[in-house]
Amino acid sequence: MWVIYYSDGNKFIKKVLLPSQSYQVGCSNGVLPVSTNFISLDNRLTVRKRLKFKIGRIPTSKCMEPDLHTPIQIELQAPGPVIINNLKSYSIDITSPSTNFIPEDAIPFNRDKFSVKVIDLPGVEFSFYWLPLNISYTSASQKQMHFKKKLLLQNNIDFRICNYDESSLTYMIVTENVPLTSPVSTKILWCLSRCIPIVKIDWLDHVISNGENIKNWYSNEVYLKKYCPGPSFEVNPERKKLLVGTLIISFAKDFWSSLLENMGATVFEVDLLKFCNPTDTENQMVDESLLLNEVHRLVHNHLSSCYFLQISASSLKHHSADFINSTNSIIQNISACFGTIPLSSKQIEISLLEVSLKEVLFSTINTTKE
Repeated sequence: MWVIYYSDGNKFIKKVLLPSQSYQVGCSNGVLPVSTNFISLDNRLTVRKRLKFKIGRIPTSKCMEPDLHTPIQIELQAPGPVIINNLKSYSIDITSPSTNFIPEDAIPFNRDKFSVKVIDLPGVEFSFYWLPLNISYTSASQKQMHFKKKLLLQNNIDFRICNYDESSLTYMIVTENVPLTSPVSTKILWCLSRCIPIVKIDWLDHVISNGENIKNWYSNEVYLKKYCPGPSFEVNPERKKLLVGTLIISFAKDFWSSLLENMGATVFEVDLLKFCNPTDTENQMVDESLLLNEVHRLVHNHLSSCYFLQISASSLKHHSADFINSTNSIIQNISACFGTIPLSSKQIEISLLEVSLKEVLFSTINTTKE
């Protein structure tokens, strides 16, 4: 969603600009009625010198593209030049040289922030920010989200769906009745490791009812901040402590290693080729005794809870199936020595998170005020 920021001495404005709406900035001196689409400033801006801007329609046909910005068109009714992002210009129509509004699926400005400064009016400067409302949801929320998406569109809430692009995700939607026995999804893990807010589906109702009043999006009743960043989008350091004291021994560099490390775990990546039997140059299989000695050294130095990650064909693409199966069998034997089990990707979502992360998740989405 586009947001306008304006600071003018004692006045500070932060306003969400809804799609399919036109706005004006100027002084309200009785010539024009004051409405929600009129942003009133002090008397330095006369009626003849107004900043106008129009927001295009939500590109609903491309709602699955999270980086797509809704078009914005700006027009300045003033005799003097303006500066856009420090570049002087005599035209402020940033959408197109044409006077017509551009198509709804066009991207007029590929930056998330830009400012407009009026040269002949000292101190008058406006900044526009793109505030992404890129949401994803669990499979348990799918039926409810079908209805919620319609409501968001009907109320001009400019959102995008990020079910297949987690890197652009800004909010994760969950239901209230997530069962404790269900595995934590990879999306939830991604959000926990990247400090992305996990919110209940009711939060969308709150956004709809407070559309233009962005400050109210983050009330304590619906947006708990223990493990979420606040409206300033600052990273909450608590996320880095979720797995502190946990040792993860990985035998191949993969997605899980970095994800668990982002949540505070200490991850050691063991180079398996260093522990192949030097006398068996033909088969190049891992020597269990050599690997066990290395693992004992790591665990002894770390003195914490320890988990082992199984290797997969995708993480060791250049090795044979026999090598992978043999090594996983060795990892299973070593894990048994430490009273634990080797974790596959599915077991990461269940076993490792049974206590530490599931408690965090449910403390994040319960309804108790902090």
